[in-house]
Amino acid sequence: MATRRIKAWAADDKITWQQRRFELSDLHRIFLVVVATPLKTLNQMVYEEAQGRQILCNVVRDRPLCNFYYPAVVRRGPLQIAISTAGHSGALAQRLRKQMESQFGPEWERWLRWLGEARSSLYEDAISPKRRRTMLHRLASQKKQAEFFDRWGSQSMVASKLKNRSQTELPSLIDQDNLV
Repeated sequence: MATRRIKAWAADDKITWQQRRFELSDLHRIFLVVVATPLKTLNQMVYEEAQGRQILCNVVRDRPLCNFYYPAVVRRGPLQIAISTAGHSGALAQRLRKQMESQFGPEWERWLRWLGEARSSLYEDAISPKRRRTMLHRLASQKKQAEFFDRWGSQSMVASKLKNRSQTELPSLIDQDNLV
């Protein structure tokens, strides 16, 4: 039996799902398998077959039968923070993810995108690698982060202000921060 989400993915052609019994041929030409049945003997058999074929395997809720774990992930654009308890407590990983989602709000995505633009701009300039590295570390400092959030706001204000800035204004923002 499949969950509603699995059925929806299948309906949207995001996955192929067939309701039937497991067959050894299911492991042919795959690199990863997730096993989620209530049958311990079947789970063990699939895991052993996967190991024999060098296929990564995750048997849901059975840590010893896992080559990998799914982390809880906080995503803020290019910023991704993964939390794993190595299968010991998915509930704790979820709680920590929720805490981190409130700690790392949407403003982090905007700040990181700005840092990326600043980095690209600095790599276009003819400066020494040591000077560039120093400037990049200053831009990523807690002090500069606080200044960015204070100047640009911490939510939707940032998006509208950044949207109105052109690429040519980026170096002047760096200059205004006394980094060059």
